[in-house]
Amino acid sequence: MKKKIANFFKQISIFEYILTIISLIIIVVFSFAFKVGILKILFSLFGVIMLLFVSKGWIIGEFFSLAYMTIYAIISYFSHYYGEMIISIFISLPISIFTFINWIKHPKNKGEQEIKISSLSNFSMLCIITFSILLFIPFYFLLKYFNTPNLIISTLSIIASLIASLLLLFRSHYYALFFILNDIIVMTLWILLCKIDISNLMMVITFLISLVFDIYGLINWSKIKKKQAKTL
Repeated sequence: MKKKIANFFKQISIFEYILTIISLIIIVVFSFAFKVGILKILFSLFGVIMLLFVSKGWIIGEFFSLAYMTIYAIISYFSHYYGEMIISIFISLPISIFTFINWIKHPKNKGEQEIKISSLSNFSMLCIITFSILLFIPFYFLLKYFNTPNLIISTLSIIASLIASLLLLFRSHYYALFFILNDIIVMTLWILLCKIDISNLMMVITFLISLVFDIYGLINWSKIKKKQAKTL
């Protein structure tokens, strides 16, 4: 058991340790500076751990994602960002459950954390993107019904998140491109709320960290995909 745990931590690179530790320090500092509530702190901490594991293509990353999405849904509800709440409860959380199951079924090798990264066809990519874009209008009017602030941006966030989540489900490294786009959109949403409550800056910082990890995830998954292709 000790060997497995030791081996687990050995697979994390020095760069990944540094990136994670710096992110955690930033979260702790901002939490004290702006007297952030416990939910936002937990969201940020779970987020960093999840992002680290997902960027490495590790199955455990999707396990942490379940807690991350649940907490985000609660925060979004109390902030009246119903679009973000809908994304979390009805899109991201269910897809994360299916992703977790799918990743367990597709490890690189039996007993390993790393998943086997797939190559989606151009047609499959087009279908996912088209399907998601077609949902823009119904989601727009749904959010409008709930008087969601920053309506257009909130709707765009749903579409970007849906595409990214579906690509992650199918183990495509292009997932990170759309999460990068979504990070930028969501940061904009929370920046607009900083005028009302400065503690929302914590959410901006969290998604800025998410942006860094997603950029790293895009690079790392591309490298992993090439390595896996060589072993076939």
